Amino acid sequence: MKTKIFLLSLLFVSSGLFAQESDAPFEGEIHYTNTVAVDKTISKLFGGAKSGEYTMKVVVKDGKEYGEESYSGMYTISLPAKNEVYIFSKLTKEGYKYPFSYYAENAKKIKDLMEGNIASTGEKKEIHGFPCERYKGAEKSTQDIFGVKMVTTRIVDYWVCKQFPKEWIGSLEVPGKPFDYEDQQTITLPIVGDGVQAQTVHVSKVVPRAVEDKEFEVPADVTFTEMEDGYSAMRKLQKDIRKYMKKNKLTDNGVRTEGVGDTKNEEWDF
Repeated sequence: MKTKIFLLSLLFVSSGLFAQESDAPFEGEIHYTNTVAVDKTISKLFGGAKSGEYTMKVVVKDGKEYGEESYSGMYTISLPAKNEVYIFSKLTKEGYKYPFSYYAENAKKIKDLMEGNIASTGEKKEIHGFPCERYKGAEKSTQDIFGVKMVTTRIVDYWVCKQFPKEWIGSLEVPGKPFDYEDQQTITLPIVGDGVQAQTVHVSKVVPRAVEDKEFEVPADVTFTEMEDGYSAMRKLQKDIRKYMKKNKLTDNGVRTEGVGDTKNEEWDF
């Protein structure tokens, strides 16, 4: 069975269905610190993969989300009620539109390939005043990529607040919003060997505030191309941004890279 290679999604994507535990859905901003570490193998396999400490911000209201991140310079507007997602660059003035339902459909396909278990440990604590529950575990898949067997192992440890909608991080469905998240993926290929990417995402600040509907308006000065495959759209946009920055000799301003390039070396028994 052929499938596609996915590294970590750097923006959490909400389902728009608010959990019943919360009578008053959150409205406002959530800020994240996102630290990524990739080894040389991953850097060679995926041209856009890079180590560093980055920032993310998500604005939330009534299931809608606006997101921005400094990893690739991508902006996202998610409108679940309309089954629409818009991703775009303010540099290139170009973007892509695809169905919001793609996340759930794609996650299910990839989940069917996985073995292992990620479950609640029963541990609970408050983070920034929000009740969170801990989930840990690991998954492994063996996939046929153009006739080559690729083994992917994923180890995760995260604290999730169920007062928010369930979300997808790449192919992983999370039963709420992750406030503290660690993920390590190891890709094993014949001849090439192992490639490792590790990521930690922590909520650094929560800002409750009134959010205006205009904050979710699609920018009129951006040209959008429609696609059905959301992750292909992300990769294309990230590639377009890298080409634009290289052509115009732009650099990643404000990104700390010193001391964040070490990947972990953990094992999991299946």
